[in-house]
Amino acid sequence: VRFREVPIPEDAELGTFANTALITLRSDLTVNENITFKAGSLVAVPMPELMEENWTNAVAMFVPTPSRSLSSSTETKDYMILKILEDVRTKLEFWKYCPETQSWSKQVSSDDEVDDAGSIPV
Repeated sequence: VRFREVPIPEDAELGTFANTALITLRSDLTVNENITFKAGSLVAVPMPELMEENWTNAVAMFVPTPSRSLSSSTETKDYMILKILEDVRTKLEFWKYCPETQSWSKQVSSDDEVDDAGSIPV
């Protein structure tokens, strides 16, 4: 087995979900002349493609704005749940992983806001 360095910035954090690399950026990452991921973004890319520096199937699961930041994330069997601070309110975003296509899709919710105690209204 030959070990190789993962081609991401030194200040980035790397996690995994199934065969996907989850990269949390602390600085901007320009992968080609058409694609730049902003600092604070959470980017998902299939690990084999990342190791070949192929960003074709990369998905920005979260992109920050001046009023929006990623607080934390949680994994379940098939989902990534992103806890987002937006205008000083907590919101949740759900991303579902499809093992057959090895892809992510954002799930739409009519009520994704969390109350001050961290509870989700039912």
